[in-house]
Amino acid sequence: MNYFANDAPSFVAVKGERFAFDGNEHATLRVMIQKIQPVRKLFKNGELICYSMDGRISTHGKYCLFCDD
Repeated sequence: MNYFANDAPSFVAVKGERFAFDGNEHATLRVMIQKIQPVRKLFKNGELICYSMDGRISTHGKYCLFCDD
């Protein structure tokens, strides 16, 4: 295993109790995390209402749990 390879990063999404990445869903993951960046997105009726790249402050500058206005 080469920990310093320049491979493209994999992005993991949490869907209920499963993890999704690369088009597949898995019940468990075994990984080595090199960098983490939380991203929160709020959708209403299928439209992106707001997002937070740090998981805390919304695009509207408001600090809230779910980026809600």
